Amino acid sequence: ERGRLDSELRSMQDQVEDFKNKYEDEINKRTAAENEFVKLKKDVDAAYMNKVELQAKADNLTDEINFLRAFYEAELAQMQTHISDTSVVLSMDNNR
Repeated sequence: ERGRLDSELRSMQDQVEDFKNKYEDEINKRTAAENEFVKLKKDVDAAYMNKVELQAKADNLTDEINFLRAFYEAELAQMQTHISDTSVVLSMDNNR
């Protein structure tokens, strides 16, 4: 009887040790997964901030293009008005 109980005790202790090892492995896997998640979240946040910054730059450039286009068109209209108000007198030399 004593031998059977000792054998059963050793078996249970082995199982407990096995479960402890499996539990520690799972804890390590979870910690690694959490660390990977934090790293990926930082990467995603950085990429999003970069996207926002690039979008702001693109919007500013679009605004600048629109301003310069309007300025060019106004300047062109002013020049055309100035040119149409200018008269040119040509004299021809018929002595040839």
